[in-house]
Amino acid sequence: MSGDPFSTPSSGHDGPEIRGGRYVVPDPNTGRIRTWQRVTNFAKILADSYALDQWRQRKVVEGMATQNELRAKAVAALARNDNRDEIQAIAEAAKESAGAFAGAELGSALHKILEYRDLGQDVHVPHILASDVAAYYEALERHGLAVADGMVEVCVLNLDYGVVGRLDRGLWTAHRPGLVVGDFKSGQNLDYNWLEIAVQIYLYASATHVWDWRTGEFQPMPEFDQEVGAVIHVPAGSGHGEVHKLNLVGGRIAAEKASEVREMRRVAKAGGLVEPWPTHDGASLAAGAGGPDDEEVPWDDCVATTDGIIKDVIAAQSVEELATLWDIADRHGLLTEDVKNALMGRGNEVEPWPTHDSATPTDIIGDTGGTVLEQVTEGTILAGIKVAGYVEELAVLWDVAEQHGVLTEQVRDSFICRWEWIAESDEDR
Repeated sequence: MSGDPFSTPSSGHDGPEIRGGRYVVPDPNTGRIRTWQRVTNFAKILADSYALDQWRQRKVVEGMATQNELRAKAVAALARNDNRDEIQAIAEAAKESAGAFAGAELGSALHKILEYRDLGQDVHVPHILASDVAAYYEALERHGLAVADGMVEVCVLNLDYGVVGRLDRGLWTAHRPGLVVGDFKSGQNLDYNWLEIAVQIYLYASATHVWDWRTGEFQPMPEFDQEVGAVIHVPAGSGHGEVHKLNLVGGRIAAEKASEVREMRRVAKAGGLVEPWPTHDGASLAAGAGGPDDEEVPWDDCVATTDGIIKDVIAAQSVEELATLWDIADRHGLLTEDVKNALMGRGNEVEPWPTHDSATPTDIIGDTGGTVLEQVTEGTILAGIKVAGYVEELAVLWDVAEQHGVLTEQVRDSFICRWEWIAESDEDR
């Protein structure tokens, strides 16, 4: 496996300033100098880097095993506490000694030579790269691609995603109506990298501004094809080149997902996903849930237990609290026989069964199914539910409550509780 296929030549006098791994470019709206995430780093957000990370670790071990000087430096560094940067430098040196960067360095040299040649400059081509340079131009010609004037290593800003990068090539092709982004890769194997490459090229194609670091001015962004892109792949030292057609619609979808992941990382880093766990102040599940006029969510709804439910049932002071507890127990799979019996028993204590002069189902629905009471209220419906002994009576009560506009949430909960009680009673009969 070669080095990172996203490795590019370091920017210096011939590129925009890079500070802390980010491009330094003015904000086109405010003119204020600021840093921007690099396109290549953004593209790696969704990358599966497992295989590459494993390879890098093996190279560190290989380098440490063969370099006595590095081992001695590591022992000395580990004897100190503030040693992170030094240890990291030793690890990088170990990878380099094991040849981890050999392919990347060769690829960077090839990248720079092709850049100068596409800009029309006469540059010496080392013998070791001569076949690769020839393969690059042969691949472009074979696929009917031509480098557009002024479209070589262009610094572009994608304001929609807040990223800056250097677009390798703008290409003309007979197969597409406009300019196509061409990206040059010199890694040996791109099989694990197509996702981030698609994101990378889409961000170039959909960029909003061109930044000319030579003049310090923004230039109009040419219109690029946002459906397809071209990857010119010449593995360094291979003497062989291929051009791959890349689906940028998929690149756009992946870029949107990467943007969401980046935002969630920012939220998490700022502490937006965590807060102190509440201390126990004696509040019950039912009290925490609040009544009809309190829309607060029960803070410890997620830690409900059978014993906790029963304790709260005993402490409940209203049918509203009992209805909330019934709902909590049901959601958490804790609606056992003991819990149901406790809820029913406490319900009778909190709101006693109606006396002989209270409304009954017959009072409400009448012997012929008509409404006897002049005014049906939520209270009379609830009282009727309490003494209903058959599902048929509940069905009529439901219709009456609906007709009179008193089918409230509390009435619905009472219907459900009574219906289950009647169903269980019928099974015992």
